[in-house]
Formats: sequence, structure tokens, C-alpha cells
Amino acid sequence: MNKRISLVVLLALILTCAVMAGGKSDKGSDGGSGKPSITVYGIKNQEEFPSGQTENNNRIINYIKEKTGYDIRWIIAPNTNEREALNMVMASGNPPDMIILQDKAVFNDYVSQRLLNPVDDLLANTKTIKTIVPEETWRAVESGGKHYSVPVPQNQFSTYGVIARTDYLAKLGNPRLETIDDYVRLFQLAADRKIGGNDTIPYVMWGTEPDLFAYAYGLGVEYDDFGSGKLESTWISANAKAYLQFMAGLFSRKLIDPEYAVNTTAQIAQEKMTNGRGLLYTGMWTDMNTLERTITNGDKAFGVIAPPKNIKGEPTYFNLQAPVRVYIVFPAQSKKTREAIAFLDRCIEDDIRLTISYGWENEHYVRKTLNGAQVIDQTPAAEDIRYRIYYNMWDTKEDFINRVNLKGFASGYFPMSEFTKKANLMLYAPPINSVSEFSPTLKDLKDEYFMKIITGAWGIDKFDEFVQKWHTNGGDQVLKDINTWYATFK
Repeated sequence: MNKRISLVVLLALILTCAVMAGGKSDKGSDGGSGKPSITVYGIKNQEEFPSGQTENNNRIINYIKEKTGYDIRWIIAPNTNEREALNMVMASGNPPDMIILQDKAVFNDYVSQRLLNPVDDLLANTKTIKTIVPEETWRAVESGGKHYSVPVPQNQFSTYGVIARTDYLAKLGNPRLETIDDYVRLFQLAADRKIGGNDTIPYVMWGTEPDLFAYAYGLGVEYDDFGSGKLESTWISANAKAYLQFMAGLFSRKLIDPEYAVNTTAQIAQEKMTNGRGLLYTGMWTDMNTLERTITNGDKAFGVIAPPKNIKGEPTYFNLQAPVRVYIVFPAQSKKTREAIAFLDRCIEDDIRLTISYGWENEHYVRKTLNGAQVIDQTPAAEDIRYRIYYNMWDTKEDFINRVNLKGFASGYFPMSEFTKKANLMLYAPPINSVSEFSPTLKDLKDEYFMKIITGAWGIDKFDEFVQKWHTNGGDQVLKDINTWYATFK
């Protein structure tokens, strides 16, 4: 099996391209094939190519070349140091013609640095793009009246949810879990009865990820409109101080993971759920599948449960996905943006999109009726073209739901969607210089103070010091600038 392109090979490829023929011509080289040629920088993944095949020579990409009439060179992003590798690509003087981005922060940075071409003047000639991207999705890639991406609309709804060991809940009598106090009583009961053994962890947490109580205290998003008509920082709010006092109390009673500060990955936290120590966990919808497959103590015993009502007595909701699933962008140094957009427009038509998503009908998938609806069901041969994920440029809601069902993720995705309704308004914001400049510092401040207060290393009196530092380390400028944007958004 040939593994996907490595970072070392990628960088060598960049250097090679930089010295070949002085880069791309204004008219666009066809590489001697007689076809227009473009280079695409695609997404990362862990899939491998069958023996004798590569990212630029396999059944899927050869089909794409044949159907579009383009000579395509595909670069796969590395699995490590992805941001650094992409920055080197952009700085090489010979960037790809089209890049598939999954990170809004990277998109914002590149727009701010004027590294991307606007797409507005080229959309009129498209057949599909101009008809299937909703207005709210276009708004999320607008800056200065221009749009700097062809945004792929979001096709997912679920994000996070509360995952519980349902067998343990049954042993504890399936107590009512409607309020924050109900949850605390459950944690204490689990600890007292040592439901997971002597080192029971009633609530498994990890790193600086928002936990279910952060959402219940209104801290699920960094900036929110609390009815004043302006965006405010949730981190410096009275709610934040009350949350920290509450969490410090849970930590002191050993009701949340005493090691959460050093649980740096979701995998570490998941292990504590599957080995029988943990009772509850805030996880992504994909985690249910992982937990069910790897449990080492008992049968399948996980379920999604409702989060507690928030501090106002209202339902607690987790954040919706971003309005943009993927940012397809076109570097300003490329002379082939027109060709790249035409290529993309052709690839998202049904024939190519379906082949990339599923393979070939009656070989890799069949159509059948399930509960009165037509669905696509993969055959065992679909395993032979798992690498097709690298070439996925567009997705529909129907395609995504179909894969959720086919790949065994339904047990997490559908139950969590009931509790995923909170919009993060900042995901609609264009690039804002102060946000890019100060956000890393502000987050580091928040992470340090919150973690030390929760673990008892610092007292709650340190919260006022944090608020002061937040204001003086760029927070005031960020609030001013995001509200200037927000006044135009509402």
C-alpha cells in the first residue's frame, strides 16, 4: 500500500515547481497534454491508495480528468504541521490554483493578507455554483463587499452532546436529570457508590474544550448578544465568574476528572469512558461510534442524554455548525482562477459529485428504498475506493445523512441534533484584524485563569485580575471592531 503524500515530499514538490519554467504562464500551461491544467491543494485524511496507485493516478482522479477535460495535479495536505505546510505553499511564489480549506481562521488570515482572489466577477458564467449556495453562506465569506471563496454550505447539524454510560445510569436508578442540581446529585451518587470502581470519574473532562456546564452558564460562544443589541464577551461576564465558582466546587469534591487539566486529547478522555471509570462525557456526535467500538468493560452501553436546563431555567443548546463547511479559495498569485472555478463548477454537478461520493453504481453502491425513501447503500467493493474522500469538493445534506447511516454514526448524530440549536454569530464575521491579532492572546489568558481557578490553584478573586488583563490585552479593541461589523449584520 502506498501511503498518501508526506510533508517532506510535498515541500520537495513545491521547490521543484518553483524552479520549473518560471511558474505558470498568464494563459495557463497545459503541461503538454493539450488540456487546460490546474493544481488543487486538497484536504488531509488517513486513507491509503491501493498498490501501484497515487493521488494523481487512480480511478477517481482519472475519472475527474476525463469528465472535466482538465489535466489535474492534486496535492494532499499533510496530517501534521498542516498550517505551516500551507503557509509555505502560499509563500512559494507558485501556489496551487485552488485550495480546499477547512479552517475559518486560515481563511480570515489569507483574506487580511490579500492572498486570495475575489470570485464575484467569475460567478456569472457558472452553471451550478451560483444556484446552490444560499445567501447566508455567501455572507460568511464577504469582506469589503467582495467574496473571497466559493463556500461549501454546511450540511451537518449536530456538533456536541452529553454522552452517558446508560448501564451505570440504570444501576443508579435512572434519576431525573433536568437541572444543574440534578446533575450534581447524580455525580455525588456515582462517586459515593463508586459506580466505576475506586477511581470513579462522575464527569470526564479534557483540556480547554467547553464542557456541558459552560454551555449551561452561557459560555458556549466567546461573544454573544444578550439582548442589548451588541456583542459582549462571555468570558468576562458575571456568568463566567459564577461558572468558575461552580466548577471549582465540583473539582474540590472530585466530581469532575481530577486529571482534566492534563487530558490534552479527546482520546485520553474517551479511554476513561470505555474502561469503565467514567459516567458522563461531553463529546462530538462522531464519538458515539468510537466509544461503542472500543468499550472494554461491558456491552454497548452509551447513550445521548439531554443537557441540564441553563441557569435561566431554559433548555441548554450546543452550538450549531459553522454556516460554511469548507472554504474553496483561489490564491491571488495564480493566473488560473477562471479555469479553477469552471473546473469546480463542473465537479459539483451530480454525475461527478455522486461518483466521488460513492463510486460507480451497481459496483460500489446500489439504490434501494428504506422506510419509503430512496437511499444509497454501499457494497463491499466500496472499501476499495475509500481514498475518494480526498477528492470530495462538495456535499449535499442528503449525501451526508446517507453516509451517517451507512457508516454507523446515526446513534450519535441524530440524538444530538435535538440539542444543537445555538448559533455562533462570530462565524458569520468577515476577517477582522484585531480579532486575528488579539484572539490567541485572549484565549491563552482565559485558558490559564479558568483552569487554575477551577483546579483550586488560584482563588476566585483572581477573576477580576483576568478581566482587567483581558481588557488591556486587546479585548476592548476586539469588542469595538466586532460591534462595528455586527451593526451591519443584524
